Amino acid sequence: MPGRSLVAALLLTVAAAASAESINSRMTIVEAIEAVRNSGVEIVYSSELIREWMLVREEPVSSEPIAALRQALQEYDLDLDEGPGGKWLVVRSTKPRPATSQPGIVVASAESAAPVRPVIEEITIVGSRHALFDRRGVTDQFLTGEEIREMPHIADDSFRALHRLPGVASNDFQAPFNLRGGTTSEVNVRIDGLEIIEPYHMRTLFQPLSIIDPGIIDEAQVLSGGFTAEHGNYASGVIDIATRRPDNRPEHEVGVSFVSAFARSGGEFGNGRGSYFLSGRRGYLDLLADEVVEPGEELKPRYADFYGRVSYLVTDSTDLSFQVLLAEDDVSFIDPEDGGDFQEDAAMQYGWITVDYEPRAGIHSSTKIFGGHIESTEDGDQFQWPTEDISRYFALETTQAGIQTDWVFAPNDKHMFKLGARYRELESSYEYFLNSVRRSDFLNNSAPFAVSRNVMTTEDGEDINAYAAWRTRMSPRWYLEAGLRWDSQGWTDVGNDSQVSPRLNGLFDVSDRTDLRFAWGKFYQPHAIQDLLVADGETRFHEPVEVDHTTLGVRHDFKSGLNLQADLYYKDYATVLPRYESLLDIYEFAPEANFDRALIAPESADAYGAEFTLRSSGDNSLDWWISYTWSKAIDKINGESIYRSWDQRHSAIASITWHGEKWTLSAVGRYHSGWPRTPLYVSPLLDPDGNVIGIDADLSQWNSTRFDSYSRVDVRASRKVSLSRGSFEYYFEVFNLFNAQNTCCTSNHRLTISPSPSVSPVFEEYLPMFPSFGFVWKFGPGAGS
Repeated sequence: MPGRSLVAALLLTVAAAASAESINSRMTIVEAIEAVRNSGVEIVYSSELIREWMLVREEPVSSEPIAALRQALQEYDLDLDEGPGGKWLVVRSTKPRPATSQPGIVVASAESAAPVRPVIEEITIVGSRHALFDRRGVTDQFLTGEEIREMPHIADDSFRALHRLPGVASNDFQAPFNLRGGTTSEVNVRIDGLEIIEPYHMRTLFQPLSIIDPGIIDEAQVLSGGFTAEHGNYASGVIDIATRRPDNRPEHEVGVSFVSAFARSGGEFGNGRGSYFLSGRRGYLDLLADEVVEPGEELKPRYADFYGRVSYLVTDSTDLSFQVLLAEDDVSFIDPEDGGDFQEDAAMQYGWITVDYEPRAGIHSSTKIFGGHIESTEDGDQFQWPTEDISRYFALETTQAGIQTDWVFAPNDKHMFKLGARYRELESSYEYFLNSVRRSDFLNNSAPFAVSRNVMTTEDGEDINAYAAWRTRMSPRWYLEAGLRWDSQGWTDVGNDSQVSPRLNGLFDVSDRTDLRFAWGKFYQPHAIQDLLVADGETRFHEPVEVDHTTLGVRHDFKSGLNLQADLYYKDYATVLPRYESLLDIYEFAPEANFDRALIAPESADAYGAEFTLRSSGDNSLDWWISYTWSKAIDKINGESIYRSWDQRHSAIASITWHGEKWTLSAVGRYHSGWPRTPLYVSPLLDPDGNVIGIDADLSQWNSTRFDSYSRVDVRASRKVSLSRGSFEYYFEVFNLFNAQNTCCTSNHRLTISPSPSVSPVFEEYLPMFPSFGFVWKFGPGAGS
């Protein structure tokens, strides 16, 4: 009867409203579903989507039961879909969430074409920032993770990808790089917020690889100037790496290439409250080594590393994670002709526990308890009568243990406060022995010169720092952050073991497509406890580096889809750490014992330049970008300006990638002007009658000339085959496609005696053209197709 149906409908509406009001933030999602079911609405869901630990995070705004439940579900990227028979199904959401906790994402509603500004903690206002492996779509990112995997990079090394950034000076042999004119030691490496003090494999071979497998990286961004107070006390830049987070379904990877083999696995457990990710890699650089050694020499560089993380959501607001990063090296070299025989053994272990706590929106803390142990031993001899008789042994052991905490408080969308502190206990033990006798045609009339050193010392001390920063939205277009950090070291004993660093960053939205960024800051970097220069005879620490950064950058998005990023920077070094350089042969055994070893102790230094990047990355199958950098890096010594050995006036990089249905083709081209080098001049030694009885070396014209310019083109082709539960990808790469002869260094000099003594350098070259190939097999429920 119509009347009875109307009464039933009214009763159902009243019951539904009452039950919807009962949904509150003290409920679990399961309880909220049951509340709606009690109103007479049938809800169907899978335990794969709805977990027992899921909570209703906010009180529903709507009193209508379906709308209220939808609001609770959207926090977990879930939604309700109307099914047959009046049933409602819980499904994965295909709609953008109205808000996000991921930094840098701007979400606009479908009904509005006007861009929406993110809340204040989501704005990146660092003066100069480039992001790699970044899947979040930040407008000023430089390369995405997909691009990195598709582009060729030597030895499957993650840091080799960073060599493509503007402001970077790097070479074929080493993974560390100089950033905007600074030394390689001026770059801080962080993994999930923890500083890694020795992030490279094989110190003996000049650190050709990082210990960070590219497969564990979810995002890596390089802050190359004007970084904010929480990013530590390094003088040039920060490599900030976030590791991968596994999907809820298990996914596994196995891969083999010319230089390494790896296996990875990730997934969830405990009804989704816990997750794990494991990655192991074993490397063998024999094929690359064959390209750089002489016939008859035997070089076996082996390495391995392992990363593991286990996380568990203790409560809806507290996440606990355990992480380890392990690495080891085993290097041996034999040169029968020159009597060379040396080996290196090294092991690095890092472990840390992190508690992330977010009691409510706008408050977040991350606290870490960490420890680390790094141990390396280098032992070698070189005997070639009558020119060389060298024995060298170097053992270094460093331990660290500490705690750090970082807090973010954003009470509203106009203000944000950041606070943090770290306490570390550090100890480094050195054992160094050198006994060297050498003869040179260019020194003391070929008379032997000897160097003998024997150093055993242990240094320890505390490292304490704290920082505070305030970020404010001064107007709809102005954002400003002011920060201050304090650092103190207990091992240096140099009279300046405590530093205060003010920093200021700003962002101005000129228009919806253009923003202007600026930064100024004072940066100090202490002489690290593990970097005592015992190999060059020093047993004391030096004053910390002091440098002022000033940066100005502009970003513009063209309607055509092109993006332009331009940065100007100036770094003013008030103090510089002394360093030792080999002015001629930098890749020899025991370079610290040769006559070309020189102490570089500038009173100050300058580094400045301009960087421009144009990028196209639309929805079509062709992506490309090109960058150009003009720069100078200068030391001030005895009132003279001398170019640093990694100064490169002009640098250009171009990349292009084509995506097909099954194939992906990519190419990267690099160019930079030649780096400075020191010429060797000789002068005659005369007897009283004016006869030439010998010669002597003259290295006084330090870095007064240059190597030839550098250029290289690398290509990669890969094909992906979809499987029922995963995929199989194989690839082929060619490095230095056109076999460019790029000069790296001076290994020797040819001597001519008459009519007057002169020398001509013998140059060595970087890697010639060589191919590589490999495959990656992904499988498991989370691997997709």
